[in-house]
Amino acid sequence: MKTNRIMSAILTLAVGFVSITSCSEKDDETIKGAVALDVNSAVVPETAQIRPGAIVIDGKGGTVTVPVTAGLPDGTAAQFSVTVAAQTWCHASVEGSILTVVIDKSDDTSGRVTSMEIAATAAGAEISPLTVSVQQGEKVIPSGEVKFDESSVEMPENATYTNGVVDMPYAGGSVSVAISNTLTEPVEVEYAIDGDLPAWCVAAIDGDKLVVEVEPSVTATVDQAVITVKATGKTETVNMLAGTFRINRAPFTSSMPMVLVKGGTYTMGAGLSWVDIWDDYTKVGRELQPSKNYYEYPVTLDPFYIATTEITQKLYQQVMGENPVKDFVGDNYPVVNISWSMACEFCNKLSEKEGLTPAYAQGDIIEIPDPWGWGPGTKIQDYTIVDGANGYRLATSAEWEFAAKGGNDGINNMTVYAGGNEEDDVLWYADNSKINNKESLREVAQKQPNALGLYDMSGNAAEWAYDWGTKYADRDERAAITGAVNPVGPEWKSGMDEKVSRGGSYRDYASKCTLYTETSTAADVTSAMGIRVVRSVK
Repeated sequence: MKTNRIMSAILTLAVGFVSITSCSEKDDETIKGAVALDVNSAVVPETAQIRPGAIVIDGKGGTVTVPVTAGLPDGTAAQFSVTVAAQTWCHASVEGSILTVVIDKSDDTSGRVTSMEIAATAAGAEISPLTVSVQQGEKVIPSGEVKFDESSVEMPENATYTNGVVDMPYAGGSVSVAISNTLTEPVEVEYAIDGDLPAWCVAAIDGDKLVVEVEPSVTATVDQAVITVKATGKTETVNMLAGTFRINRAPFTSSMPMVLVKGGTYTMGAGLSWVDIWDDYTKVGRELQPSKNYYEYPVTLDPFYIATTEITQKLYQQVMGENPVKDFVGDNYPVVNISWSMACEFCNKLSEKEGLTPAYAQGDIIEIPDPWGWGPGTKIQDYTIVDGANGYRLATSAEWEFAAKGGNDGINNMTVYAGGNEEDDVLWYADNSKINNKESLREVAQKQPNALGLYDMSGNAAEWAYDWGTKYADRDERAAITGAVNPVGPEWKSGMDEKVSRGGSYRDYASKCTLYTETSTAADVTSAMGIRVVRSVK
């Protein structure tokens, strides 16, 4: 009996041992693992971070790629899957062992968070999933600064550009420069001029280019315009520093005040005149009517400068060393008693004095025979125009009339005389210039100016123009330059002995002082003829 009990115990122990051995072997067949991110091999945007359990990225979003592992022995393959919590801005996928996470650009003004679970399966393995937090910051507003491409600056030949500043001559001109910005994000922007500019500077945006038009100067100081260009996003908000582009315009200097006459097109010869109204043989009044000139035709003029007054005796004497006036002598009286040739010579001398290029070259001596045969005739020293010169010269008849009418604004508000319709307000003429019952020259700028600020364009001293005079019989020659640009009148031909004078004088009737009246005058010394100078915009 004792022996049997011993054998039974041995058998029970053996069975238990076998049972324990079998359980151990079964447990060893199940492989344990856990999903993890290989953060050291991740590829992320510059401003993003990846951690073992989190992806942190700013509002710009972007794409994150990172290998994932299952923590299994070498040679044991796992299949991965990813699930993202319900939202619309984070997208994840796994291909092989590479996790790709695409995070949209944020439009939220505060941050946002979501999560995703990465799971893995493998035969004979238990693999713990990984929960990854995705944290995105608030909306990122792209920022940068407006810039100007220095290599693209286009400007007049005599202008210079340094560090965002264009130094312009007094004559002005056109400037253009390409606009760029320092935005690193591909944001489409549009540019605009911000703030007001001085009247002489007009700026506009043409696509991605700043275009500036600078008018000629009439001031004796350097003028500056600061052009501010701002940028805004076309489809989204951007934070852009504006760019500034500066224009320095050189001063305009002259021995006398001058104004700029902007270029334009007008009908030369057109105007208004007073017409008397009669009741039987009694004059009962007068009314304004369009002038009936034998020539009226369109001309187009470039801009030019013109003196606000006639040349005074004081300035003429300073330049020429003498005063040709015998009566009505005074510093502030117009210089008279000068021929057309003397007027041209004065222009050249004044140009040389101010360092300008003389506008005239001395030409031939033109001999005009005496039509009555009583004397040797007249000799006229001719002067021809020098192309491109910036010096003083006489106005052409077309320039004179355009300025006298007040330029572009004045031709739309026509008056009979320069500055108005009433004679006593704007001109010295035969009826009101008398002193001691004698028609008398008067000091300049004593009457009302015209719209451009020009004095005595009607009356006081008549003024030489450059053009050769056209006799009534040759009016077709005048009409032949219809539509001309910067006309200088007909070319000289044999028999021409007169130059154009404009404005009438202190000893003329008012009808000769009208804006449209063009008079031909012998190009000799004339006691009522004076000078008003102009300069081309060069």
